[in-house]
Amino acid sequence: MTGEQFENLFCELMKKIGYWALKIPRNNAGAQPFDVIAIRGYSVFAIDCKVCSRGVFELRRVEDNQWSAFKVISERTNANVGIMAYYDGCIYCIPYRTLKECSEAGMKSINLQSLCFGCQSKKLN
Repeated sequence: MTGEQFENLFCELMKKIGYWALKIPRNNAGAQPFDVIAIRGYSVFAIDCKVCSRGVFELRRVEDNQWSAFKVISERTNANVGIMAYYDGCIYCIPYRTLKECSEAGMKSINLQSLCFGCQSKKLN
């Protein structure tokens, strides 16, 4: 799955569970801090979608403008901010809080399976 396909899929999944969801168009430079904004009532998600080729998410993939935006939005709002990572037919949520803690601990990557906490993953394929 390509990054754009995953962005579209995630946006559609959010719509299916009752969110107003919008895929954010890229600017002229081709970058924006989030791919999808989703809102339902007072629940807000500002999410960047990443496709992983192996079972880890490399923290170097979080761009400087994303770190800045994640920080400001998490400090000033109650929005859910972070990364949705797609790997092997599953979607993994990596909240900004987790990204920040891992980065501050000097970690270079996050094992996606460690995010499941014993849940049963349902593949999308």
